[in-house]
Amino acid sequence: MKYFILPFITFLILGSANAQINYESPHVADGKTIQFTLPAGYFEVVNGSFDGNVMYASQEGLDLEVDEIDNLPIGMLGVIHVPIEDQTMASFKDELTQELIDRNSGIIVVGKPEIVQVNGRDCMYAGLKGEIEGEPFGGIYFSVIEFGNYFIVISYYAVEEIDNLLDYKDFKKIIKTWKVVATDKEDGLAIPYKPEDIVWDDFEEEMYVEEEETNYRNDLFPTSISYYDILPDLTENWDMPSVENGHLLSEFVYKKDKGTIKVFSGGAISDYPSTKEMAKAIQSVRDLPTRLGLKKDSEFSNEDHFFQLYTISGGGTMTSVYTTLVNNELVFFVIDGGSKPVPDFKPAVRDFMLTMWVDYFEEEVEAPIEEK
Repeated sequence: MKYFILPFITFLILGSANAQINYESPHVADGKTIQFTLPAGYFEVVNGSFDGNVMYASQEGLDLEVDEIDNLPIGMLGVIHVPIEDQTMASFKDELTQELIDRNSGIIVVGKPEIVQVNGRDCMYAGLKGEIEGEPFGGIYFSVIEFGNYFIVISYYAVEEIDNLLDYKDFKKIIKTWKVVATDKEDGLAIPYKPEDIVWDDFEEEMYVEEEETNYRNDLFPTSISYYDILPDLTENWDMPSVENGHLLSEFVYKKDKGTIKVFSGGAISDYPSTKEMAKAIQSVRDLPTRLGLKKDSEFSNEDHFFQLYTISGGGTMTSVYTTLVNNELVFFVIDGGSKPVPDFKPAVRDFMLTMWVDYFEEEVEAPIEEK
């Protein structure tokens, strides 16, 4: 059997201020495009864009030939577009699975090829390490998601076990950030990309994809947590707003306008000896002139984190807030049902919190805050 998927993925990766990057696809379908948030610590490789695809390295300022990059002990992230044509995500998964079976040596499966629902859209993940064609590598991860006329493949490659090797769990979070946004730009992929058409010395400057920092800055409190660190498994009923509030870490909207969850870090847990300080933090983030009241309601845990629930009084349409401890910071999930709350919003919020994926997981259980 001729093996081609793994070398193909590796080939595409290698050919393609320390802030997160909002990558926006140049492909436009029905007046919309798709965005992803890449983790902090990756920088676009100079002259590394081609035909709307791009590559990032865990080292800043790289401007090297492909074979030189191949030998560096760094991690690489690549984003490519592959025309759908007759290929399906299921056939892509089946071919890769069969290739792993046939090889039967050298490769360690970190995450088996699987198709899962991510924010209401099918996505294929796989994670590997070991060696290919006798060449060792620290990790090859890739994900495939369908948008418009293309499969968008986001891949990670490290030639060896490096100090800052991207964890497979953290790689999967990239796809969880996807959102479809309206755009007035023209489709930048009018000419289908084919691997055999790549000319490494002739990248088109007009296909450069500009890096952008996210506007979710949590600017009222000092924090080491980012937008990328706190992500839920969004269903089709949840989305993210087009305008990003600088006071927040992230925000999620239910059924377009039927309620929101606003997330921010209040900074060090030591700054919150009582619910009084918590209420002031929420008041500041929401720019409210009136005082709020908080009352402990309950607590629960999902698969990886412990949450406390407080009811809010005097907060208008805000009804409650969940808190949790992340990296010794108190993180708030403020629940706002809007002026016309719908009956299914409250249970939807509960389900949302059950799927919340929080990075920097710590073993100690958050001590209940004393009510005063």
